[in-house]
Amino acid sequence: MKITADIVNMDHERKPAVVSFRGREYELPSRDAELLDKLMAAEKSIFAAESGREKAEALKQGISAFLGSAAADELYPDIMHADLDEMRRIYNIMVELAAKRSREIIEEEYLSHD
Repeated sequence: MKITADIVNMDHERKPAVVSFRGREYELPSRDAELLDKLMAAEKSIFAAESGREKAEALKQGISAFLGSAAADELYPDIMHADLDEMRRIYNIMVELAAKRSREIIEEEYLSHD
């Protein structure tokens, strides 16, 4: 008995997720092991933070995982006076957007082929 399966055609171009903040658009990186490692480290630091500075630095680390350190430095140059609620919201939005994009990719590319 021969078992066969159709392989999904991987010859396509994915559209990146984009987040707009303070009048600029940022393209989020694809979800890969490097991004996941950075996010896991940031989450660990966010929950382990024992001071406001540590919390802000951890959130900036998470934002930096998505936008790069130059963009994070530009957005939050004075970490001691950064709005922690805003930072957490921005970080959460990017995490959710990346997860949503991942679900869309799975659905579009792997589950809905003919």
